[in-house]
Amino acid sequence: MQPFLEFLLRSTLLLFIGGCVVGLLFRFFRCHSPAWNRFAWAFVLLLGIACIRLPLEIPALTPQPVSQVISSPQTPALATPETFEASPPVSVVLQHAWTEFLRTHTVSFLFAVWLGGAVIIFALELFFWFVEVRQVKDAVIPAEIFQAEWKRLLVSYGISNRNIELRIADGIGPELVLLPTKSIIVVPAALWEEAPEHVRLGILKHEISHYLHCDLLKSLALWAIALLHWFNPMAHYAIKRFDEAAEWRCDADAFGSAANTESDFAETMLLFRDIVPVAAVRHTRFCGNNIRLRSERLINFKQNKGDSFMKKMLIVLCCAALSLAGLFEIKLTAKTTENEPDIPIVEIEARVVSASREFARDIVVQFGFENKNNNIFDTFLLDAAIASGESKGSARLISQPKLIVHDNNIASITSRVRFFVEGNSDNADKVDDKLTLTTKPQITDDGGILLLDIIIHYEIAKDGLPTARRSEIASTPIPVKDGGTIVLEGIIFLDTVTGIDRKILFFITPRIIR
Repeated sequence: MQPFLEFLLRSTLLLFIGGCVVGLLFRFFRCHSPAWNRFAWAFVLLLGIACIRLPLEIPALTPQPVSQVISSPQTPALATPETFEASPPVSVVLQHAWTEFLRTHTVSFLFAVWLGGAVIIFALELFFWFVEVRQVKDAVIPAEIFQAEWKRLLVSYGISNRNIELRIADGIGPELVLLPTKSIIVVPAALWEEAPEHVRLGILKHEISHYLHCDLLKSLALWAIALLHWFNPMAHYAIKRFDEAAEWRCDADAFGSAANTESDFAETMLLFRDIVPVAAVRHTRFCGNNIRLRSERLINFKQNKGDSFMKKMLIVLCCAALSLAGLFEIKLTAKTTENEPDIPIVEIEARVVSASREFARDIVVQFGFENKNNNIFDTFLLDAAIASGESKGSARLISQPKLIVHDNNIASITSRVRFFVEGNSDNADKVDDKLTLTTKPQITDDGGILLLDIIIHYEIAKDGLPTARRSEIASTPIPVKDGGTIVLEGIIFLDTVTGIDRKILFFITPRIIR
């Protein structure tokens, strides 16, 4: 769920920015072409599913030596006497529980809200469609005079009457209704009886234009994208503008070739508003948009006012820039030259284990760590052995830091484990186990052997003040094979709870990754 919500957040933000850019563009540079308007707003909606974010690396930075921590997973605190005696206060437990609840349930809650909203909107639209289909099925076939008029119009467009029908109904239309097997143009009965022939033909041409351009299917596809972003007002605004542009084009197809374009269109709109009930006027798209703006667009079409090449190129460039923002994630990388040597990178993984003397002896024998020399083996087996020791209480994985560093460079990582010690008051004392690993790998000439300089500093601090328990391990360069493992022994202490001597083991595994 979390990856999907992250994708949804990025894409809806890109959709919103794209809608603002296109809206401002059309605000200052009015576009007269319905096709370019539809293209721009459809592109805005497509940004809602095109946020792929492919990595695009641009070499523009000065190369720096790599010395970076890539992971530092930790396990529960070291089994020291202070740890077994301690228990966190109730306030700390409650705060931790609330934090965990928010962390684990926030994503699920947000996904449930999004899914619930999408399901509700989809169910409402499906319900309204079923109601409309039922009204269409109750509609009647027009009289013979209207049928003859309709058939002549279909012949002029080269359309078969088996694919599209004309029906007359009360309180619905004029509009094109898409059914599973065919399309139906529904017109209101009161308007059809009162309207003159040129008005009826204008309305039918308008709806036939919708049918020929498959406007319902296009709107349905974009509506499905907008449904993913139902919470984003820009998605609904883009759908509205897309449908308005379709109405402008259909107005031009229906009335643009008439001798009295403006008067015929105005007469049709006024007659429609006077005869058809108000509820039906608000419901249909035929007369539900800005009539003044549609009249201006129709006049511009009649006067052959088009868009300049520069204006079209500006729209294309804006869409291309938004596409790059959605499809690619630009990253600045270090510059490289042909003469610059490719410095290898070494990954160093450490496993810090608190173990009994018996476990330490057994694991040295099992994996052949003789005289602290390296040994090649599957680290999975080492992890399995440590897990087995944890189940028996003879070992505990304190932390497993991992870092990467360039060859012959120094890198260090500090791993902390915090726990609480029961005090005399309600507040618990904070105790830190701090482990610092410093290393400098050197790859030999044959490329398969590394020399490791290792310094391990380990201490326990209480309330920020260092205690007497402190240890430092320094080693001379140790040869180890690529992917091999060496083990170093740390401090030895007595576990007063179990009465067993325990020691700290450091398993170091270097790998050449480039």
